Amino acid sequence: MNLKVVVVVVMAWMLALAQPASASVTVANEMRASTAVTKPGLELYRYGTGIPKVADFSGGTHDATVASGSSLELDLAGAFADWWDGDWQQRQCFDVTSADAESEYPLRFEVDTTSAVTTGADIRVVDDATGVLLRSYSEGSFPAVDSVVWAQAEPLLAGTSTYCVYFDNPLATTVSDEIGVFTYTTGQDVAHYTMSDRYYGGNGVNSRLTVVSYSNANTVSDGATTVVLNAGGTHTFSGLTEDSVITSTGPIDANYDRDGRETPIPEGYADSQFSFPTSRYVERFWVRSPHAVTTVEAVSDGVVIASVVVGPASGSVVLNAPGVGADPVSLRSTTGDEFVALHIGTNRQDSMIGVPWFGDMLYGVASNNLNLGALAPTTVSWVASNGSSNAADPVAIDSLNVVGGNGAFGNGRAYAVSGPDYFHAAQQADNDGTEVTSFLPRRLLGETFRTPISSRYFTIACPTAGTMIQINGGVAAPCTGVGVGHYYSGFGFQAAGTLIEADHPIFVYYEASGNRNEMNLLGPRSNLPHTTSVVNVAQPVEELSVCGSWTSPLLPVDGVFGQASAQFSTPTDTTVSLQISTDGSAFYGPDGTAATSFSDGDLVPYLADYASTAQLRIELCTDDGSATPAVDQFEIECNLVEPLVPVDNVVPVTVSSPDAGTSEPLFRVYQQSPGAWLGSVRYVGGTNLADSAITVWTDHFTSQISSSGGVVTDPSPTFSHLTAEPYTLSIKHKTAPGGSSTFDIAVVDIDGVRDEVGVSVTLVG
Repeated sequence: MNLKVVVVVVMAWMLALAQPASASVTVANEMRASTAVTKPGLELYRYGTGIPKVADFSGGTHDATVASGSSLELDLAGAFADWWDGDWQQRQCFDVTSADAESEYPLRFEVDTTSAVTTGADIRVVDDATGVLLRSYSEGSFPAVDSVVWAQAEPLLAGTSTYCVYFDNPLATTVSDEIGVFTYTTGQDVAHYTMSDRYYGGNGVNSRLTVVSYSNANTVSDGATTVVLNAGGTHTFSGLTEDSVITSTGPIDANYDRDGRETPIPEGYADSQFSFPTSRYVERFWVRSPHAVTTVEAVSDGVVIASVVVGPASGSVVLNAPGVGADPVSLRSTTGDEFVALHIGTNRQDSMIGVPWFGDMLYGVASNNLNLGALAPTTVSWVASNGSSNAADPVAIDSLNVVGGNGAFGNGRAYAVSGPDYFHAAQQADNDGTEVTSFLPRRLLGETFRTPISSRYFTIACPTAGTMIQINGGVAAPCTGVGVGHYYSGFGFQAAGTLIEADHPIFVYYEASGNRNEMNLLGPRSNLPHTTSVVNVAQPVEELSVCGSWTSPLLPVDGVFGQASAQFSTPTDTTVSLQISTDGSAFYGPDGTAATSFSDGDLVPYLADYASTAQLRIELCTDDGSATPAVDQFEIECNLVEPLVPVDNVVPVTVSSPDAGTSEPLFRVYQQSPGAWLGSVRYVGGTNLADSAITVWTDHFTSQISSSGGVVTDPSPTFSHLTAEPYTLSIKHKTAPGGSSTFDIAVVDIDGVRDEVGVSVTLVG
């Protein structure tokens, strides 16, 4: 029941029975007897009698706030000028420095989303300079300290640019577009180098390469023939040489239809070093350096066994590494420049592309063998889909470590392999061929794949066990396994252009139906254009929490303070802090510290009393870019009246009491002169108290006088009056009062047995 009552306070001086030994006490916020000089007593300051110091928002100092009519609000337009959309609560920005300018370039960000509830559907990437929303791909996992997000810079400028990844909006729907991020609307061509062995099978340059498109309106060319393919469309180019280059404006996959051939190598796979953990008779490599002249060395057991100078004008150059028998060979650039490489055994039954390492975990599926190789001695760890693992597998320089017995025809175990230093992994030799497929680093995995030519089976490794696999839009099936997931399609004809989709990034290889050759699928992200250097530096995660403040001019406030009067509104995700300072620096609330803020009716703490000047300060904050708190009124009462009345006069004081259950301050009490004396609040008498449940209390102690069912508790606890410890006497009625409930109390000096001041309270229901 929401009741209002009126408290009528009548103050009267009570004659002292004895003069206190050394006492003079002050009672705040009411009145002082005219006989106080000859009969030292209490000094009373009455609430509601002072001068209000009003917050005039048109003056003072504004910081990200504005005076809107008679209200104070946040300046949302200014405060969120650099925030893309206030519905997104967090962002992490990245400073990207590029040596080259690119018309379009996919950027990879590792975003700390641990402080948000997000599945990645709310990811948005914005060019911070232009405010343009970029095409993006939310790779996951979410939330995580390193959630991977790709976005296409449009354009990527030379120098440093800033891009911001926004997240933490549970109502947002996904715009993730893996294909779009690697599709170039401005006609940018991405190179894939064929680098095939032209001597294969004695057929000279008679090589056929089939290309499948991941995107619509994809312009694909071998330099002589140009076609436009839609998603899933294929085209076979003939007569390619080791110097042919396939260009496209969107992502493609491609494979040869002959045994021992591999995919063309995308320019994004360029690196300064490669390991090839395979061996077929004498090793042969095709190398190409598209952007700079460099010397490429072949290294076996730490010894350089061959080298060749290659540059942009050289095309693809053969590098033979004779006489190493079964030992694998690594390649490295002496200048650190990047090149691409293809391994082919002299029996022409193997081919294996060089794969950049990135320092990531490698994923793949083994057939009969899992081979490990390295440029320098290192130790790797692996876990297989059947739960087996090896926490420390040493790999010597260019040695060949073989883990056998996995199975044949793609139904072997999936593996996740990691190591602290450069290494590589491959599967070699199922039961019907002598092919090699390279394991791929986590960074190069994707969620969408298409087969360029028809297949007998395909096999998948899933970094996230339980990943759902869908073929041509059919019923989804899970990757199963412990530690790393595995999916195997089983034997069955699949036409060219078969679509393989997953809800998390995966690794895929397949066996061609025509030649039973196992080949990697590289996916859309293999279509990265080349740039000489891109450095990506993450800034701290920011939350959408903007605050502004207003500070009043200095206000004259000599005297004792009373109550605060405040009217404000705080929509969801907004806050208001109302504080005062009497020294111009430290602002505080009703407890005298910066930890609290004034609300309507709060008492100003005693430490502010008798200050000569004061300042009001308001801080407004919002976590919602479309909402601002508003303050319509903020006043502080000061210069309270200290009325002088004759001892025998009765001065009625009427105050408006809050609802039942809340306290109402009556007056503030000061001791006039030094010297402590013990005091108490004494019940004198009353009527109609049965329904009121009155409590009288001070901020020195509580429950001094209480009534319940007409029974009054008395005497009350004692307390010391000190000049340094003024206090406020308040009342609280716990229930609705009865008609004209009254009670009389007196603040008394226990030592002197003298009533100092009496109060008669009438509660009017």
